[in-house]
Amino acid sequence: MSEPLDSSPAMTVRRATIYFALVYFSQGISQVVCLLNQPLRMYLQDVAKLDATGVANFMFVAAIPWMIKPAYGLLSDFFPIFGYRRKSYLLLLNLLAAVSFLLVIGVRSTSTLVIVMTLTGVGVAASDVVVDAMMVQTGRQTGRTKLFQSAQWVAITSATILSGLLGSAICHHFKSDAAAGLRTASLICMLVPLVVAILTWFLVVDQRTTINLPEFKATSLALLSAFKSLRLWIVILFLFLIRFNPGIVTALYVHLENQIGISNAYLAILDTANAVGLVAGSLIFMFTMSAGKISTRRAMSIGLILAAIGVLPMLMITNKTTATVAYAIWGLTDMIAVLGFLNIAAEACPRRVEAVVFAALMSVSNLGTRWSDVAGSKLYDGVLQHRIAPLIWLCAGFTSAGLLFIPFLRPAVADEGASVDEAPALAS
Repeated sequence: MSEPLDSSPAMTVRRATIYFALVYFSQGISQVVCLLNQPLRMYLQDVAKLDATGVANFMFVAAIPWMIKPAYGLLSDFFPIFGYRRKSYLLLLNLLAAVSFLLVIGVRSTSTLVIVMTLTGVGVAASDVVVDAMMVQTGRQTGRTKLFQSAQWVAITSATILSGLLGSAICHHFKSDAAAGLRTASLICMLVPLVVAILTWFLVVDQRTTINLPEFKATSLALLSAFKSLRLWIVILFLFLIRFNPGIVTALYVHLENQIGISNAYLAILDTANAVGLVAGSLIFMFTMSAGKISTRRAMSIGLILAAIGVLPMLMITNKTTATVAYAIWGLTDMIAVLGFLNIAAEACPRRVEAVVFAALMSVSNLGTRWSDVAGSKLYDGVLQHRIAPLIWLCAGFTSAGLLFIPFLRPAVADEGASVDEAPALAS
């Protein structure tokens, strides 16, 4: 993003901050697991008549675009569209998301719906990667990276909390017509990327460039070398396994609705409580574990223990109040663990290809998370016979088992022959 509309540095920073905040706000609304989360789940259960396993499988497929994030970074960095690496991609991707959300209105079959939802994921996930790269570049040019990252966090958090409240209102209003609720939520989701596309046209001034095949080849060779590292594969296995446990997300939603009697509208409120817990967890991590006094491995150990303990209050849910408290605690403890493994992932990234490797590690984490939900839902519908308590204990046990990997985790060995400045501005 270079010099949007005004050449003065102050105006550039201000408009860049507003633009980045809007794009990240869009992500906090338009991801399938945000505003659409409960209206979509209500539709899949009430209209499509899917059980917990069916819903988890649907959400897994819809989340595939978030499992291939490195591909978007490589494409936008090395293969410009119409001569531009950022503006053209952001325009097309946000228009793709907006059109896909609009198509939901006419969808009648579950198989078509999953395709359309996956397309919205491509638009939102790839836009996330491209705007991350823009934020890195603009932050280097202006020296205001921390400002942009703060705007990112505030925007995403605010949107996530708002998404829960809007999702609750939609589920309550359309509790007898889940299809209408899904259409309403999709129309709201459509508006945000549409606004982003319009502002991209007016605010983003990109420099024309050509396909950089030599740099692409050099980066590809560096990536090949990176993934020959045993240390990196240990981290990959660690990230996958701590996220791939018998997940309780979908199974717990179904259990709370069918066994406890909590409505879809209040389940969306629980998503908001969880988001508030995420904010609290991030603040605790920021002020207690990010000052350099606690090693990354120790922070990860603390995070895993807290994450394992944090799911246990789910065993004591009997009504809306206890569910709200449990979801808030879950969000708080899970965020501390997530920030711990984000630091593990960051330290595992070798020089020159930090961004692509980090994106790959996050894709592995996303894959593990989604598969875990499918595995947990199958157990819940199958051998556990709709009993949630054994699944919660399994989740806690598998999470704590990640402690066995901690002694083997080491940061990547610095490549003294490479310079950070040599690294292409790829998205994380």
